[in-house]
Amino acid sequence: MLDYHKTRNDIEFLRERQSREIALVVCDTVVFILHQVDAEELRATPLLL
Repeated sequence: MLDYHKTRNDIEFLRERQSREIALVVCDTVVFILHQVDAEELRATPLLL
């Protein structure tokens, strides 16, 4: 017989971990896009040194 509480806890744990992983992917993507934008802007503007 299935242990209902254990199964439910496993599902909660997996859901939590999944949402955390999604958040990390989103953060990585945003950082990556910002770096791309920075690189484009740096290339577009002459360096003032």
